[in-house]
Amino acid sequence: MKLKRPLPAVARTGFGTRAEPPLTLQDLRHWYSAPRSFTQLLPYVDYDPEAQTILLEDGRSLAAVLELTPVACEARPVEFLQSLQLKLQTALVHALLEDDPPWVLQLYLQREPIALEWQDKVLNYTEPALQNSVFSRHYRALLGHHLQHIEAPDGYFDDTVVSGGSWRAAVHRLRAVLYRRLPPRYRSAQGLSPAQELNVALDRLTESFRAAGVETERLGCPDFHRWLVRWFNPCPATPQHDPNELPAWLQFPEDTPERPFGADLAESLVLGMPTSDSAHGVWYFDGQAHTCISLQRLLKTPLVGHLTAERALG
Repeated sequence: MKLKRPLPAVARTGFGTRAEPPLTLQDLRHWYSAPRSFTQLLPYVDYDPEAQTILLEDGRSLAAVLELTPVACEARPVEFLQSLQLKLQTALVHALLEDDPPWVLQLYLQREPIALEWQDKVLNYTEPALQNSVFSRHYRALLGHHLQHIEAPDGYFDDTVVSGGSWRAAVHRLRAVLYRRLPPRYRSAQGLSPAQELNVALDRLTESFRAAGVETERLGCPDFHRWLVRWFNPCPATPQHDPNELPAWLQFPEDTPERPFGADLAESLVLGMPTSDSAHGVWYFDGQAHTCISLQRLLKTPLVGHLTAERALG
């Protein structure tokens, strides 16, 4: 017998009190339903080491990641900044052709700690035969201790002369993601595969950047994974709550026979359970708030170096 509605709560317990109404199917679905995962909103599914491309969630579209070396602009005159802006503008206009579907270039500028990066650079700079010598190990340990001090979260010293705030060491990392959304049954007019089309567009972009004086480096899966793991886990549940510890033991498995079936790149990026506050437009990763700010209308053209360059105010 199948009931369309629960029976009325008329039963009494042995103590003479009215019992709770029985559970409905709607209650069970509500309590046992899992919330939608944040990783389902991320488009990254897998990485192809041969083509050096990232497969997106539709199973067709591909993406590639570059790291750009920022041009040193400290104490440079305005004329230099204007010339650099013109070169970069020309590079972007001529590198990305107006194809259909269109190419999308996303830029991410972040300040990151320098200790791990510089220790890796010193290790790679040293001759392989000398990397484990007593002197090399001592120097790397001494350098790492110094870098950890100057990149302390609360600052290394108070700058009362120029900025009026705490000074700490950090490095600007500029990454670019190039991709485009391919419709079903898409065919290239040149007979190229999606990976070949992406690599051709990426080669044009890197050559244009190089002509403008900007060096580029194509990032593989380990670098891409390390970048987003630190971003989505700013305060992980580790003994030191340090996101820089995660890449050492949390890595996306390579495409080998030992790799488990169904490994998902997006699911490997988040350890905690992000939550959202839709009323305020905020995402919380490890309890730390993140939000997006959109620019709806510009009243005038931004100045050269408006966001990142040193500018005189007043």
